[in-house]
Amino acid sequence: MSEQYLLEMVGISKSFPGVKALDNVQLKVRPGTVHSLMGENGAGKSTLMKCLFGIYLEDEGEIRLNGEKVHFHNPKEALENGVSMVHQELNQVLKRSVAENMMLGRFPTRMGFVDHKAMHDFTQKIFDDLKIKIDPRTRMEKLSVSQRQMVEIAKAVSYDAKVLILDEPTSSLTEQEVSVLFGILNLLRDRGMGIVYISHKMEEILAISDDITVFRDGKWIVTEPAENLTNAKIIRYMVGRELTSRFPPKVSEPHEVILDVQNLTGKFQPTIQDVTFNLRKGEILGIAGLVGAQRTELLEHMFGSATLESGKMVMHGKEITNHSPTEAIKNGFSFLTEERRATGIFPVLDIRANTVIASLDRYKKGPLLSDSMMGDRTKWVIDSMRVKTPSQRTLIKSLSGGNQQKVIIGRWMLTDPEVLLLDEPTRGVDVGAKYEIYQLIMDLAKRDKVFNQIYNDGKIPRLELVRFGQLCENEFIGVRSGIMDQFAIGMGKKDHAIHLNTDTLEYRYVRGVLPGHVFVIMNTAKRRELKDSKYNVRREECERALAQLQEKQAIRTLSEIKPQELDTLMPSVSDPVLQKRVRHVVTENVRVQEMMQAMETGDTEKMGRILNEGHASLRDDYEVTGPELDAITKRAREHPNCVGARMTGAGFGGCAIALVEKEAVDSFTSFVGEQYFKDTGLVAGFFVSELAGGTEEREERA
Repeated sequence: MSEQYLLEMVGISKSFPGVKALDNVQLKVRPGTVHSLMGENGAGKSTLMKCLFGIYLEDEGEIRLNGEKVHFHNPKEALENGVSMVHQELNQVLKRSVAENMMLGRFPTRMGFVDHKAMHDFTQKIFDDLKIKIDPRTRMEKLSVSQRQMVEIAKAVSYDAKVLILDEPTSSLTEQEVSVLFGILNLLRDRGMGIVYISHKMEEILAISDDITVFRDGKWIVTEPAENLTNAKIIRYMVGRELTSRFPPKVSEPHEVILDVQNLTGKFQPTIQDVTFNLRKGEILGIAGLVGAQRTELLEHMFGSATLESGKMVMHGKEITNHSPTEAIKNGFSFLTEERRATGIFPVLDIRANTVIASLDRYKKGPLLSDSMMGDRTKWVIDSMRVKTPSQRTLIKSLSGGNQQKVIIGRWMLTDPEVLLLDEPTRGVDVGAKYEIYQLIMDLAKRDKVFNQIYNDGKIPRLELVRFGQLCENEFIGVRSGIMDQFAIGMGKKDHAIHLNTDTLEYRYVRGVLPGHVFVIMNTAKRRELKDSKYNVRREECERALAQLQEKQAIRTLSEIKPQELDTLMPSVSDPVLQKRVRHVVTENVRVQEMMQAMETGDTEKMGRILNEGHASLRDDYEVTGPELDAITKRAREHPNCVGARMTGAGFGGCAIALVEKEAVDSFTSFVGEQYFKDTGLVAGFFVSELAGGTEEREERA
């Protein structure tokens, strides 16, 4: 080894079940330098440091410290040999004092008893040296996250380490506290210590670093002196592409006030006092303040996890009271907490359980939970949030901090909240993921126009449909088909349309649509007519059929079955009724493909025939319909300018679509009945939520 390196890690590889976290990476740290380690969430930064610190055992590679080959079997050995680490997620004994936490594993004793005075004096001396103003006798649970972070850094420094590892040390620190930390690091660097600094904050990295190493997808990409790098260059190394902007444009349009917070005061002081503000629909309201300003406490009181002394919240003109988080969720609130390890994740549960745990009632089938429904929703979260994981069954504690954060955000999205409380939502998240989260927040704020917001670069044509009897732009119409798989068809401008598979989130353009026609949504007055009919029974029958097929056949969904395969596969399904359901699903999927071909050729007559056949199939073969829905579909077909009509969106509780000549829209809506065009925006927005996140990736596949 070259004598210039204090620490040298070469050829390090580490695998976990289903994923290779590190693939032949390297890290070389010179004495008296701050060496920053950068990469996206899941790039392997923390994993490498855990291999050094004795938490993980590397599969391959060599570690040298001061020229000597070392291998630490546990963190205690690492500490005793001069390697200290401050973890991204704090591991502290909250019920014990600061001094006791500082001295864990090395309590001073006197005459066989713990010497609390010596422990206090040692801790106070370290704090004085580092200019930390915390009483060593204070219980850890009384400190803020930033104060606990400073205690952990002081503890690491107290071991007189040769190598100090800091994993996201400033994620909860104020600018002043960061300056104090940097002063400490400069002091330690001048003493010859080697410091490994992991962070996603570009400005900090360039300000404090001597050398920078970048990982991507578990592989070493580059090591360069910090003076040779810029923000743009680092981002390009991290994500493998240019990222022209670190923040999406602010285009939200606040509307009417939906939440009025009046004079909130917490019961157990010191906490919030006399807080008043209002929140409008579509608004992103920022709450600013220094650490200790009670920002987190405000959200905790609003969410019912802390007790109010006085004040009230008025939502949609009605006073509400959140006595508990459960009640808050029922009232349309969701809360992403600041410290995900302590109050966000369930570390011993897998990703699926962590994703659906806040909305379990939505996945019930009688007294039991539907595994397939929970799997579908979890898959959507993983795909849309770009969570890096080998499977849904992976324990969430094995994910990087940023990927854990994405799962939690997805969890709250599944509750469909009206008010989303976010406390440091991008803490410990890389620059690429931050952009995605910021974009997601923007999209949620513009929920009624989210489709246009996500795709505001013009790469996808703007869609149009009729709502409230008027021609509208920037909206989306969904045609749902197939069990365990979903399709959506959008009628677009300029002879374009979109076909979206919301199971795989892949879409393709369809050209040749006649510009003179438009889809019209009709909504039944009895919105739950289909919801309360046999629709859910039919869906369960299809899932049972799928389960029987999967026992003997290698298929994932019914929708992937081709018509010519039916005769071969049907013997695997025991019940003739279930066979009938499978045949319907397969036929319906073929019908969707035929619809797309008809769109490409502009064959509106065929499109109308397919719509009519689809309605008859759902009514007669699938045995799902409602009298009112049948009536308005029949009425729509009687209009001379209606090409075809069918029911769709059965999960909504009843709606229908019709293909109508654009010039006849007004007469058509009057003919069918104006009452059937109320609240159709709910139908139009159904598939929009499936589009959040992952835009560029889907464009490449398209």
